[in-house]
Amino acid sequence: MIWGFDGGKLVKGRKRHVGTDTLGMLLGLAVTEANLGDREGAKLVAAQFVGRFPRLLKLFADQNYSGPDLAEWLADVGGWELEIVRAQAGQRGFAVQPKRWIVERSLGWLNLYRRLSKEYEELPSSSEAMIRIAMIHMMLNRLD
Repeated sequence: MIWGFDGGKLVKGRKRHVGTDTLGMLLGLAVTEANLGDREGAKLVAAQFVGRFPRLLKLFADQNYSGPDLAEWLADVGGWELEIVRAQAGQRGFAVQPKRWIVERSLGWLNLYRRLSKEYEELPSSSEAMIRIAMIHMMLNRLD
């Protein structure tokens, strides 16, 4: 059982923050406690991009990552533009959003691995290692 501490309350669980390319392959990863905000998790992932992907100009994210602080931070650190993918006005129920489905598909692929379907690992670093191993397996299978 994994627990995070949030101001006197125990918070159970973890969050997986991932950055992928347009094919859904993993570029950056951070596994955090569930009580850490999405914007802070995005900073952990984006910090891994610095100096590694010179052609990267724009980052797409869902509404949980909106806000001027994150957009300014991304522009300062890497010169990236943040585009928030929002639901269309008047939309009810589920609808596939452009660009956002790429990350959702990648997370779905990872959940096909039994070890990643639930959070079995004690340490976030172990969880990150299992995610990286699963992604390596997926990439190797595509070489066939």
